Amino acid sequence: MTRVGRAIRGTVPAMLFGGLLAASSAATAADMAYLDIYYIADSTLEFDFDGAAAVESDDGDGFGVKLAAMLGESVFLSGEYQSTDNDFPTATATVETTRIGLGYKTPWPLYGLVEYVRNDLEVAQTLFSGEGEESGWGGHLGLKADLARFVTLDARVGYLDVGDSDGLEYVVGLGFNLDRSFGLFADYRVSQLENDDGEATVEDVRAGMRFRF
Repeated sequence: MTRVGRAIRGTVPAMLFGGLLAASSAATAADMAYLDIYYIADSTLEFDFDGAAAVESDDGDGFGVKLAAMLGESVFLSGEYQSTDNDFPTATATVETTRIGLGYKTPWPLYGLVEYVRNDLEVAQTLFSGEGEESGWGGHLGLKADLARFVTLDARVGYLDVGDSDGLEYVVGLGFNLDRSFGLFADYRVSQLENDDGEATVEDVRAGMRFRF
């Protein structure tokens, strides 16, 4: 994941902005009404303590569920819960993320989203364990566009302010619509948060089933 993740991370902003321009002019807006149940095939946590030391997880996976539901013609509700287990050389970290938000869908493929974000972290080591919780908010600008009858592009760039940390988050993914009610999806999300002690990077590769309504 390390080399692949860094390579993808470097191209994500360009892909997102290119996709925003292309989708807003050439594609049709996709519905913001779905339920995703997914497996996190690869999850990586990386901590950089101001260059003095860096720690990165070896392997990680997990599961999650996310949804969006229209509350009217333009306003929609969003929610997400996911849990990952990440292995370090001397410890295992479990991260649970909960998000609840409200968004606005424009007549074009673009949308805006503001959400409450909570992260729960539990670290288990041989001699001791610990846990902590941080909460905050996020603001995002994204697109969700039907590029073809069976393919949906989902891309987003946002800002997170959680606890004492803040930074940018990127998401890029594709949905494959098998029929009007069921499909598959895969996406990649990276969050880069900084505080006075250093930087934390979270990378997740997610894939699963999509129920459209």
